[in-house]
Amino acid sequence: MSTNKKNNKNDLNKGEKIKTLQDNSDSPGLGSAVRGILIGTSLGAFSVIFGFYDSMPKAIALGSIGGFLAGITLSKIHQRKKKK
Repeated sequence: MSTNKKNNKNDLNKGEKIKTLQDNSDSPGLGSAVRGILIGTSLGAFSVIFGFYDSMPKAIALGSIGGFLAGITLSKIHQRKKKK
């Protein structure tokens, strides 16, 4: 048991970067899009809970579409700033 903890601790000290979705050069906006969908979906659910919208499926669908578009937009803005 103690060797596993020691190995994990040594791996963290090596300074190796953990690869995330945004590190992938093939799809730089994927992480932002997924994050936007999750945030938009939860905002859609909260809009139903607080009474701004009547239908849960419609609110979640609209929230996820809006979140997806916002995530893609933010990803493109970030890429433009990165190029400068």
